[in-house]
Amino acid sequence: FASEASLRDALGWIGAQEIHRGNVIDLLDASLGEGGPPGADSAPQTQTLALCCGPKPMMAAAAAWCAARGIELRVSLEERMGCGYGACAGCTCRTRPVSGKPSSGPTIAGPDGTVKKKICAHGPVFWGDEVVWDA
Repeated sequence: FASEASLRDALGWIGAQEIHRGNVIDLLDASLGEGGPPGADSAPQTQTLALCCGPKPMMAAAAAWCAARGIELRVSLEERMGCGYGACAGCTCRTRPVSGKPSSGPTIAGPDGTVKKKICAHGPVFWGDEVVWDA
């Protein structure tokens, strides 16, 4: 949102329309004026960055939504951790190598083209387009 006032306007519009479906995509669409309040910006501002945490299916949907609109997304992953400092590899996730973005951990892809990273040691925050969501 361009300003706190535009955020309040959008949230007020959402409340007035009684959108209580619990669908994060509805809120994202409303925030960019796609079915949102009249006069809302229909294109993202330059250097827009979205942040997301929650259930994996919701973050996967947000990642697809942001990718379709050219919006950068950072996701905070959660996983049960056996040790919490990277020794057991119990909290790994599959990622894709990303270029031009800061990223921690290994960068060499395996035979399937993915890189296994430890959420406790290399995360928990990753780029939305870095995470392999179908895993």
